[in-house]
Amino acid sequence: MARPIEPTPVLEGKDAEKLIKEVNSASYNEDKQKFLDECRDTYKKIKR
Repeated sequence: MARPIEPTPVLEGKDAEKLIKEVNSASYNEDKQKFLDECRDTYKKIKR
């Protein structure tokens, strides 16, 4: 039987700021970036 999933701790302060900076400045290879762009476009179409 599977074990229960524990809650993920909330990031605060400098740790949260660091994570946001890393996510916003992440870079990917060309193929992955193309895939992510297509995902964003699809999400925008569905969201309407």
